[in-house]
Amino acid sequence: MDETLKDLINSRFQAVHHRQLMVISGDERWCLQETDKILTHLTETLPSELKIITCGVQSSMPWADQQTTNQQFRQYLGQEFDWLIYNAWQGTRANALAALSGTLKQNGLMVLLCPDFKFWPEYNDPYLKHRISYAQLANMHTSQFIHHLINQIRCTADTIVRTPDGLQGSNAVLDQAQIHLEDKARQQRQVIAGIKKVVTGHRKRPLVITADRGRGKTAALGIAAAELIEERQCRVLITAPQKSAVETLFKHARQHNEAVLPQLQFVAVDDLMLNQHEMDLVIVDEAAAIPVELLKKLTHRYPRIVFSTTIHGYEGSGRGFEIRFSPWLKQHRPGSNFTQLTSPFRWQNDDCLEKFWWQTLQLKALPVKVLPSLTDPTDIQVRFYSGEALTKQPELLNCVFSLLVEAHYQTTPDDFMTLLDAPEQRVILAFAGSARAENLLGALCGNLEGKLTETALQQGVIKGQRRVQGHMLAQQLALGLGQSQYLNFQYFRIIRIAVNPLHRRCGVGQAMLNELARWASDQQIDYLGSSFGASDPLLLFWQKNHFYPVLTGFHRDKATAEFNLTVLKTLRSSDNGSKLRQAQQNNLDQLLRFHARQCFQSLDNALLIRLLQACPPDQIRLTLNGETLALCRLFCDGNRSLELSTPHLVRLLNALISQQIAFNAHISLLTDLLLKQLPHKTLLTEHQLSGKNALHKALKASVAWGIEVLESAS
Repeated sequence: MDETLKDLINSRFQAVHHRQLMVISGDERWCLQETDKILTHLTETLPSELKIITCGVQSSMPWADQQTTNQQFRQYLGQEFDWLIYNAWQGTRANALAALSGTLKQNGLMVLLCPDFKFWPEYNDPYLKHRISYAQLANMHTSQFIHHLINQIRCTADTIVRTPDGLQGSNAVLDQAQIHLEDKARQQRQVIAGIKKVVTGHRKRPLVITADRGRGKTAALGIAAAELIEERQCRVLITAPQKSAVETLFKHARQHNEAVLPQLQFVAVDDLMLNQHEMDLVIVDEAAAIPVELLKKLTHRYPRIVFSTTIHGYEGSGRGFEIRFSPWLKQHRPGSNFTQLTSPFRWQNDDCLEKFWWQTLQLKALPVKVLPSLTDPTDIQVRFYSGEALTKQPELLNCVFSLLVEAHYQTTPDDFMTLLDAPEQRVILAFAGSARAENLLGALCGNLEGKLTETALQQGVIKGQRRVQGHMLAQQLALGLGQSQYLNFQYFRIIRIAVNPLHRRCGVGQAMLNELARWASDQQIDYLGSSFGASDPLLLFWQKNHFYPVLTGFHRDKATAEFNLTVLKTLRSSDNGSKLRQAQQNNLDQLLRFHARQCFQSLDNALLIRLLQACPPDQIRLTLNGETLALCRLFCDGNRSLELSTPHLVRLLNALISQQIAFNAHISLLTDLLLKQLPHKTLLTEHQLSGKNALHKALKASVAWGIEVLESAS
């Protein structure tokens, strides 16, 4: 073993150091041999056991006790390790790099094994097939992300680099003045006290906790919950987008006192909304991953509630939570309290490894810039960019990804990697004036998809037996509509569209979409499309830009807790295109009506009505003659039962929908009764009615209103 390297390794355990990155670059066999020498030396010389995790390293060596892959890394989150060995020869994934680096504790070293820097960007990465769309691998010649990563390694003074030519870099030693253990403990105790005060203090005073990853936020939640149960026999409910997101919370509660676990319960967000639970406190973890409308409903429903979220991290960003939910909370719950954990708990301030990955993967969102007001849409300049062009303008790249991180909580390091590398991806940017980073208004990212003409592939997709990487729109439409012809078309799928929050509703998104449509038409693309967690305002935005809904999911998305909605815009007009659109929307109309009483009972009524109004009316179903209106009037007069009147009331509601009547409380009540067929008990709760008589009175008022509106319209 090289003596200089041996001295560097030995000295890491003779003092306190920042976590750091060590890069071992060269032939894969040589990289693994060097790693084996280092870790064998450590296991032989250190008096205590060294906890090591590897990713992409298959080894039977005694030091290789925890082994994971780019697909399975999440199972180790929340654990702590002394060393991490990441073998980029077996594939590079940005999410895994960011997440696994967070498992290292103070003094830890992250060892990155990679090809020689001269050849690494052209290396045929085994993980490419998981992040580059099917049939696009042949167009992938060099990785701009790897170029960017190498540049960061070379420019960062605290990175250690080992090659066959020698060793560069040194350990980053911490002196005692830089270690603030008391500050960390004091900050965490203050947060724990704040959580407990939500229970002991006045009602309707939520607490919001924000923190970067590694700040001890989840540990504080678990300890506070355990202490509340211990001291006051409280019933504490935990919710999050997924149960796996709170495993660490339960671990800390168990470590504090295992006896509290029976009174600490996880409840899914949907369950919290639909059913009444006996509890003293609700804790919402990773709140940024829950739609704002659901957070508002939780706030109204539960008077003692804590919201906690990560600001930046490998899962995505919480900036959308800060911008959209926090102001609403301050307005509707003036007594709300806001606190932030700033000191790292598992490492020290200015940690070398954290700074490296934040900078390399653009995990730190920039402050929102105030740009000149947009009084004229022609002031907006729209430009197309490739990943390579963005890497040559690092300031612009930072601004672009920061905007995406801010606007979409699901934007992750993997998305950054794809932004730079994927041959099928296009980036469209909007500027206030000249195309400079400081003038950036908006960003749109999307993929070229479709043209899947292979017979065997088409048959596999239609039968639901095969799914290829990327090409989401083509496969979704072919499977959902049961027609292989949708695989033949070419699509541009809009994945992300983000606008500076201070310049929304100024035509920025529309300008980018218009320029995209012009470019796509020139490229002979058949459809523009997008798929997203549906809400009524979001659907309205797409409709204003001439997109129409074609498919919806039947279950809430795990990440957004919303129903996925697919929208299209036809670019190549023809008789066949018009027939396809009509068939697509007829299919959507039938699915919505058939599943309204089952799958879509929790779908927002305003959204459901807007979707139905977007579909072409069925003339047979909309037949509304004088006899039908007369029978509806009999119901209003109290001479005809609801059971006998229901078929005629359904026709009345269909006619209201077809007339594009603006959504209101009357339509909402009729939708819940006639389309969703909600139980009477649920109707009373949803519409805040006191009992059966109040419900019937409200129904008669809604029917009478509907009759009056339709007669006025005719």
